[in-house]
Amino acid sequence: MIVWLFMLPYHLIAQNKDEQNLAVIVFDAEDGTELEGVGIIISEVNLNSVTNDLGECLIEGLQDKSYKVTFVCQGYKIETVEIKINKNKQTIHEQPMERKAFDGDLNELEEIEVLGDPPADGGGRMIPIEDLPGLKSSIGSVEFSKQDIGDAAGAVSRVAGANIVDGRYAVIRGLGDRYSSTTVNGAIIPSSDPSKKAVQLDLFPTDLVQDLVISKTFTPNLTGEFAGGVVDIRTLKFPKEPIINFGAGLKWNNSTGNKIGVNPDRSMDFFGRTNDDLADVGGIGRPFPTGVNRANRDGSISSRQQEAIDAWGKIHRNGSWKSKFQKAKPNRSVKFLYGDSYQTDFGEPGVVYGFTHDIESSMREGVKINRGAALEGDFAANQGQVRDVYTESIDWGMLLNAGVELSEDHSLWALYMTNVSAEDKFTRGRKIYLSEDSSTPIDNRDRITGQLGLPGTRFEEDDDENLFGASGTAFRAYDEFAHLERNISTFQIAGDHRLNAGKGIGLNWLLSNSNASEERPDLRLLRGFQFIFDEPHPEYGESVETIANILGQNPSSGFREFLSTNESGQEAKMDLTIPIIGNLSSSVNPNTDIDDEPNFLELQGGVSHFDRKREVRGRFFQYGVSSRLSNAALRNPQFGVDLFDDFDSVIVDGIRSVSKTEGVIIKDQSRGGNTVRNVDASSLIKSAYMMGTLNWRDIEFISGARIEREVRNYYIDPDLNQQSLAEFLNPDSPVQNEYLLPSATLRFGYAKDDEGENNQSISLAYGRTLARPTFYEYAPIRTVDQSTGLSIVGNQELVDTDIDNYDARWSWEPTPGESVALSVFHKNMTNPIVTTVESISSSNFERSWQNANNGSLQGAEIELRKYLEESNTWLLTTNFTYIDSVISGVLDKDTGLPIGSASVFEGQPTYIFNINLGFDHENWGLTSNLIYNWTSEILTDISADSAVPNIFLEPQHSFDFVVSKTFNDSLKLKVSVKNIFDNPVRKFYEGEELTFEEYRKGRSYSFGFSYKF
Repeated sequence: MIVWLFMLPYHLIAQNKDEQNLAVIVFDAEDGTELEGVGIIISEVNLNSVTNDLGECLIEGLQDKSYKVTFVCQGYKIETVEIKINKNKQTIHEQPMERKAFDGDLNELEEIEVLGDPPADGGGRMIPIEDLPGLKSSIGSVEFSKQDIGDAAGAVSRVAGANIVDGRYAVIRGLGDRYSSTTVNGAIIPSSDPSKKAVQLDLFPTDLVQDLVISKTFTPNLTGEFAGGVVDIRTLKFPKEPIINFGAGLKWNNSTGNKIGVNPDRSMDFFGRTNDDLADVGGIGRPFPTGVNRANRDGSISSRQQEAIDAWGKIHRNGSWKSKFQKAKPNRSVKFLYGDSYQTDFGEPGVVYGFTHDIESSMREGVKINRGAALEGDFAANQGQVRDVYTESIDWGMLLNAGVELSEDHSLWALYMTNVSAEDKFTRGRKIYLSEDSSTPIDNRDRITGQLGLPGTRFEEDDDENLFGASGTAFRAYDEFAHLERNISTFQIAGDHRLNAGKGIGLNWLLSNSNASEERPDLRLLRGFQFIFDEPHPEYGESVETIANILGQNPSSGFREFLSTNESGQEAKMDLTIPIIGNLSSSVNPNTDIDDEPNFLELQGGVSHFDRKREVRGRFFQYGVSSRLSNAALRNPQFGVDLFDDFDSVIVDGIRSVSKTEGVIIKDQSRGGNTVRNVDASSLIKSAYMMGTLNWRDIEFISGARIEREVRNYYIDPDLNQQSLAEFLNPDSPVQNEYLLPSATLRFGYAKDDEGENNQSISLAYGRTLARPTFYEYAPIRTVDQSTGLSIVGNQELVDTDIDNYDARWSWEPTPGESVALSVFHKNMTNPIVTTVESISSSNFERSWQNANNGSLQGAEIELRKYLEESNTWLLTTNFTYIDSVISGVLDKDTGLPIGSASVFEGQPTYIFNINLGFDHENWGLTSNLIYNWTSEILTDISADSAVPNIFLEPQHSFDFVVSKTFNDSLKLKVSVKNIFDNPVRKFYEGEELTFEEYRKGRSYSFGFSYKF
């Protein structure tokens, strides 16, 4: 700093004698640390500048008068002071900055546009990082709090060009799943979803997140699996001052009644673990006892029969088949946060610990589900049901981040984070009709569901087959109990280093080990039948369920399934930054003119190694009802009703003959049929990149290339699957590929003001990227989608997708804190991968993937940030996105001929609109936000049959209101109302009246408080 001040006279010699200079030094008011990147604004002369890495800035061309100067820095209060400029000598002003009061939101980061990652020391840039050309959008912890955003999925939905499908998966610029990636602090993380590559973003509570950054323009330091973009979740970092924060809240939803269906003998503890005796697949022995054909004549039980009784009984009685309705637990949440840093002789260590815990009960009653198929060449409904879903969930997360700043140029940190979501779900399927059950013409409208399609089977009072002696309609029915536990944990260590006192080579490295899992330890489904009376029955009421096969078929009574998916990802990466022209502190170099300070050239290179492994395990146990039970249920209607209500009491005697046993038969079908439930897969990606950044006056140019090599493979263990099937499907060798991915980005500023500062800029970018099929997409095996129950079949003929990305952006910042931006983008795709759904029978559907010949996607984004009055109390933030895509015909994998009618990518809306009207009165401690989101219809599934329409999700509206009040900078109260409109969520067949699925989420109300010590 002394050298910099000493050099000031040399710069004053050449200046106009009527123009004066202002030298500013900005520092943290608490610890005296110089602050880099502080915006300095003199509105009177429309002048903006920014401090360098030493907190210094020289402003030239001022008059000898007083100016109001505003200082803006993220995490600090905005300061406006009056500075008198001295005549004929330099004016030196030292400005302390006070940190914002901390309420658990460690950093306020509004939506900004940045390029790449800044060097550890700022790279000598005098252009703010916010103004650089790459298209990134961010949202930070203060906005999480203001808008009451609970998880990373909700945060993504607020960003321009992004939307969320199924409540957890990000779609960026119309592209999701395999077309986008998710990282934590820059490290790739695995997915726990058995049938998707996409990471489940609802697993990341925002209370543990510092900010979320979405990269929309490819640069070589990002992963090559980049088409829509990359979501980077940046975790909490320790603060500069001690903080303890505690909070709690309550929530209600109008769709949740007083009673909720639950499993009576299973409960979750504080961490979402169940009390099942048989917690996972590993507890079931192999080979599974098959039982005996008949009992011994003398009534004795053989060792083989006893072995079957024990094993079958363990399966059958692991969890109840009987539902119970009880009072719903109140939805509630707690959170805790502690952070501090310390001054020591060896540096400044710090730590932050965060914990969140949420309990919620929910219900969706009357969910309408229909399926259609090409029957006799014409599309028509062929099955449907009405479903009630009751869910109890526990979500919790924990983060521990510790680090040390050894000096200004060297720092180390370590992070451990785990997030768990567990839920117990009871589903009641009723009014189920299949085409083979119906005795009524197809074109009739179902009098019960109101849908076009097939009603149930009619019974008149005097029909011989009528068990209940009253007129009514018969349907199939089922009860399903399921527990789901999702978990993702990450451990990272990293270091940032800069040589030669901050002016030389920079080195950043990171090691990451992540694990994701999805456990479904005991999915059990009991099938039966439902009879709905035309008039209420004196004994059974409006309807009754029975185990008796009143439709004349012999359906299996049910099954139990144990499923587990585990995926791990280990990444090691290193980045090296080498300054070629200029350095980070050119202002202290006596041979460098301060006017040339923004000009520099630096090279950046790096390598990474990412090893992903996935293990899928499953066991499937089929139930068979004895003919004696079936006949008894047909002879005695009450017996069939009682058996459906209390299937726990059924006999398990170890006899495998349907005609000999008195109860049920349990068979291990894990290795039966052509479904594979046990698969191992791996993917190893090695990559390297080189890029250069040139900043010359008003131009910023970044260019380079990335090389990626991948080896992927899968293995079907013959010991865990059908041996002949495993030997036939296992690959001869792994798939290997290599790609060279170039990119270039150019940004230039213009529209200079009188002081030579730019407030407008244009950015142009090009990058080549790719999308790879995941193992379940290319492995030619039949598995089961754990979330939907659909059969999924991989396609070994799939090839990678090549993508050429073109981006352009114009931005304007008329005043500090206000901005307008317009972005346009275009993507050419060769061999895009699309999801297809095909009807393989009248009641079964199959999902697969195929390559289209080519496709393109283009669109535009408009963003506006505007204060509505001079005090900056009211702020309007809005963005609008338009996306259009074209896909060539999807080819049939057998004939090679075009099929289906897909014209857009699945998950892609045409329009996305967000608007937020915010009120923030600092003196009152009062904030409020009105938030509206509208997303146009979305393609969810592409039909593999040209006679069956594609499936779309209707446009979705979301309208939320959040208000909070802070008392004495310590206590904060918050009230929110979400989904005020409560519009139905409806999927439908394109061009048809038939509903694929429909339900309502309900309107939610919440009240919470937090207290800062």
